[in-house]
Amino acid sequence: MAKRKTTALQRSYFGGGGSAPPARIVIATPRAATTRRKGGGKRRRSSGGGGFGGSGIGGIVVGAGALGLLEKSGMLKSLPKIPVLGTKGTVAVAAWFWAKHGGGQLARNLMLAAAALSAYQFGKEGSIDGDDDPM
Repeated sequence: MAKRKTTALQRSYFGGGGSAPPARIVIATPRAATTRRKGGGKRRRSSGGGGFGGSGIGGIVVGAGALGLLEKSGMLKSLPKIPVLGTKGTVAVAAWFWAKHGGGQLARNLMLAAAALSAYQFGKEGSIDGDDDPM
């Protein structure tokens, strides 16, 4: 960048010395009334378009149906069991892990259904299916 030129002394030839600058003319114009700003960006949540097999009660029903089909086909008997949780509790833990690592809505619904059914069975009978050591 080039160096700016500076003047040693600024001189006024007209007006007889340090006269005041002219007065500023201000014209007031009407403005809109100010309003108090409300909270930042709160929006209502929508229920989404889950359908029957999506999130919500319908999805849990689909998950419970899938768990019933797994039990009916005998696939649950071949699964290793976590001792305290039993068969359905183990399925709930496995489905939770699957849902956390890309399983989607089906894994989430299967997890919720298995957890609900194992809690129901524990409340009713005091043990969960496949649990060898009842309390």
